[in-house]
Amino acid sequence: MPNLYKKILLPLICIFVASQAYAVTMEDICTLLAAHENTAGDFTQIKTVSSAKRQLKSYGTFLICHEGIVWNTQKPFASVLAVKKDAVIQQNASGAKTVIEASGNPMFSSIAESLASVFSNDTTELEKHFSVSFSEAENGTWFSKLVPKDSTISSVIESIDLSGSYTAENASISSMQVTEASSGVITYIFENQRYPKELSADEKAYFSFK
Repeated sequence: MPNLYKKILLPLICIFVASQAYAVTMEDICTLLAAHENTAGDFTQIKTVSSAKRQLKSYGTFLICHEGIVWNTQKPFASVLAVKKDAVIQQNASGAKTVIEASGNPMFSSIAESLASVFSNDTTELEKHFSVSFSEAENGTWFSKLVPKDSTISSVIESIDLSGSYTAENASISSMQVTEASSGVITYIFENQRYPKELSADEKAYFSFK
């Protein structure tokens, strides 16, 4: 009987130890994401309005870089939203820009700050502003929940849920769900990701106040 226990338990112990040795962490994911200086792709935004019981969808392209984040919405209405650390720049279809201080739009600033920290491998800054929980699945997917620590932000955002996939050499983010304090939910789905070495002149111009 002892030999039988050994035959059953030893393989299980080995599997457990191996899984712990190769367990991925939030720091690992951030390191892999930060390996790309610029991340771009397509996004679908789904805004669920709980009071009206309906969903509003928009589509476009996104860009995450050291300057900040760009949401280039193409449907149903064309507009560009560039979120920097200190300002939010809105550009309408005619090209006219409106600049709002970051403090005046805590939701977009918080989203930009969290993504910028993740993609720049700055977990210290991330954990300064959010309580961070992390988990992984056996199929190579990862999940992270960010809960704002600042009362000003938490009055607008209840939590931010991130998910993506990873391998030993690469990681990507596939979705972000923002749960508002008002019970509304905004879901972003990221697809067709690419990693340009440099920004184009048009992309750089999004972050300009002029």
